[in-house]
Amino acid sequence: MNQGTSTLLVGALQYNVYIVLQWGEACHAIVDDESTSSWKWFLTLLSRHVIRGRRGVCLISDRHPGIIKAVREGSDFVSPHGAHRYCLRHVYSNFNTHYKNVILKDLCWRAGSEYQIRKFNRIMEEIKSQNIAAFEFLDKINKEKWTASHDGGWRTGILTTNMSECINGVLKGARRLPLTP
Repeated sequence: MNQGTSTLLVGALQYNVYIVLQWGEACHAIVDDESTSSWKWFLTLLSRHVIRGRRGVCLISDRHPGIIKAVREGSDFVSPHGAHRYCLRHVYSNFNTHYKNVILKDLCWRAGSEYQIRKFNRIMEEIKSQNIAAFEFLDKINKEKWTASHDGGWRTGILTTNMSECINGVLKGARRLPLTP
């Protein structure tokens, strides 16, 4: 059985035109684990061989501590060069594990996907009136990281890592295959 974790990056161009970056461009890696050092290494190779100094690149991920720390400790995914944002589906899923309420769940998604700040604020007030703890849970997360309304245009309409999750689903069986040189 393989030891290690497969790391895959799926890219997207503006206007919902998706591309899967080529394997040979440092976009797929076998690493020991999803640690900060593994993510730093992966992001460094990605920057060097794929991004190559381009500005305006946005990384959308879950809130894995290793990714957050690797991005924060020096990568091309920080302003002004690029941005790191959180996948709304992952924020929504984490929210749902704490607040299993259909109405709150819907409000969470609506808040994250709303593009107008005024409407976002109205939805957040509704969450606050329903459940103060649920409001505080979302309010603690940096709004520019998880909401369309505070994003600053980095996401270009892409709120989730769904394309990456689809590719992971396709490759799921390959994880059991032995590594060969």
